[in-house]
Amino acid sequence: MWDTGSRPQQTPQQTPQRQPYQDQNRAWDDAGALDALRTAGILAFGGIGFAAIKQPETEAFEHLLAAGPRVAPGVHALLTTATPQGKIYAAHLLAAFDPAYGRSVWQWLAGLPYQVTTGSGCVINPTTFAAYAGEQLARYG
Repeated sequence: MWDTGSRPQQTPQQTPQRQPYQDQNRAWDDAGALDALRTAGILAFGGIGFAAIKQPETEAFEHLLAAGPRVAPGVHALLTTATPQGKIYAAHLLAAFDPAYGRSVWQWLAGLPYQVTTGSGCVINPTTFAAYAGEQLARYG
């Protein structure tokens, strides 16, 4: 006979839920942030998608912006070593550190034949360096 009273109760197994990236509280260091921008795949300055999840590139950008001009040499190197999106992040950082130098960087980028993917909310847009840099240069007046 089966003794049903002596069997242990089975509880459903709970699988760990993957937390959205922004909830992982990653602590960036300068080298890690520069590496993230070197390989950036999208240009976004806020959350992406319906959940508005910040991309690693965005968090790395924010870390470097807060670090200030002391990271400028590493950021400058991104102009020659990074993906197109990383080059744009670098230009924004360099313009924040030194607006006059930033203007010259935007002028240089405007002549490069790259395309870049930008993201804002739920909208992903491809654009050219010329168009993106032109928008930035227009802000200088």
